[in-house]
Amino acid sequence: MMIAGNGENMNIIGVVLQTNLVNLENVQKHLEGIPGCSIFKKDKLGRIIVTVEESASKGEAEILIELRSIPLVKNAEVSFISASEPLQTITKDKSSRIVSADS
Repeated sequence: MMIAGNGENMNIIGVVLQTNLVNLENVQKHLEGIPGCSIFKKDKLGRIIVTVEESASKGEAEILIELRSIPLVKNAEVSFISASEPLQTITKDKSSRIVSADS
């Protein structure tokens, strides 16, 4: 599996998708057409584990929405996020704050 980065930041999310076994090949073909998406593993129950690299135009939420919208995918859930920088979150009052292991 090759994971590419832009040389500065590399944010990767891991997602578990669920489909029917009969649809596995069609879903796999669709996933292969998504830039930055690599299929890590699939099984006979119709589960597919993928890693997807974030881009400047797509964050975690947009990637998950795209994966969930693939025809024949029953469910897609984020399993892990690996970020080269601390993640920025929006608080209830709409202010930004940086979340790190130290906070």
